[in-house]
Amino acid sequence: MLLCRPRVADLLFCVYNRALHPELFEVLASHRVERGDFLLHMWITRSGHVVTWTDGKRQLTEVVACQQDVLPEGWLVRLHLRGERVADVLGIPGVRYQASFQEERLMPEIFLQVHDEIVQDSQREGLFAQLGTGGRITLTPVSYLNPQARPGSLVIYAFHTFPEEYTVVKTQSLIESVQ
Repeated sequence: MLLCRPRVADLLFCVYNRALHPELFEVLASHRVERGDFLLHMWITRSGHVVTWTDGKRQLTEVVACQQDVLPEGWLVRLHLRGERVADVLGIPGVRYQASFQEERLMPEIFLQVHDEIVQDSQREGLFAQLGTGGRITLTPVSYLNPQARPGSLVIYAFHTFPEEYTVVKTQSLIESVQ
């Protein structure tokens, strides 16, 4: 199975206040986390990820996708995933959402080390997917999502590797219940 990622320069970071249909994406792996105060759906896609959070009354969906993917309008945030940025979403009563993302271009030997660390970390917890099988010489792109829940808050760490560009895309998202 050979799947390729888009170029990092073609990625978008979007946030919606509703769930998105899975048929919009090429879902490679999925996981559901249910806690007393929230439900989380995580999908790893060819381009990145889709994470949908709900507390039963409110919803929030974070998407890392390719510009060429057909995404619905009505987003709260839509940014090109370049460099390092922070996004705050206001306007969802009772919810505070903040995300930061970083595109990190590395030297080949450092990239290999970071790529291996991501693969090893994924063995402990979270959702992991490899995009294809790679060869003896080439690395296979990987994605890893790791949600960390605490009372009243959730932090989601995401890592996506782009071996052809020696780049790692990292996102960190915080969802908090506020009064």
